Amino acid sequence: MGCFMMTAETQKEFTKADMSEYMIDEESEDVINMNDKKDIQFITNIENKYGLVLFRMGLSHLVDMGHRNLTDENVEESIRQIMAQGEEDKTNGKIPIMTPEFLCEVLRCAAELSKFGIWTLFAYINEHVVVGTEANKYLLLNCFEREICLPETYDSLEEAQSAMKAALIEAMDGVDDSVFADYKEDDDYGLESTEAWFNHRHGNHDWKIITQTSAGRFQYV
Repeated sequence: MGCFMMTAETQKEFTKADMSEYMIDEESEDVINMNDKKDIQFITNIENKYGLVLFRMGLSHLVDMGHRNLTDENVEESIRQIMAQGEEDKTNGKIPIMTPEFLCEVLRCAAELSKFGIWTLFAYINEHVVVGTEANKYLLLNCFEREICLPETYDSLEEAQSAMKAALIEAMDGVDDSVFADYKEDDDYGLESTEAWFNHRHGNHDWKIITQTSAGRFQYV
């Protein structure tokens, strides 16, 4: 559909008949609405496939990069660069906040979302993506030595804390949780409100709880 402009003089002469090429009849509108509903379902499937965290990060990456930059060739090249950088970081002893595999999943999610029109995505965000600043999800990060696991997501801080405590107890071979009541700063283990650790001869474990707001931002609790 082309763009057109009307001056004050020509506007009076511009009749409904002249608008015919710019108008959508009821039958065509039904087809468009049906296709939109299919697209919305496809996007919902993508969100379910990747999960809330990756889906929001994928949306953010798409907005940041733009549709035209997320071609199949660019995506594959970026994935190769991310994995190569991950190997270099591992060789140099660097511990990234997010693993290369996690970053690649964000990129793949953004690439899948880029297949949809911008207005379809806007419609999905308007109807299905909550935007705000209140805490929406709690993420439990788990790091063992240089390996950072994919975060686990919980609906409440209490659930995340319980999961963190259970993971610490499991790492310590099922000790009684009463040992956490009187731990000292120089102990090899510790359990606090939003973090835990266990230093062991076979490797060091660390856990951290952060929040993701309904706007998709990450912050410390």
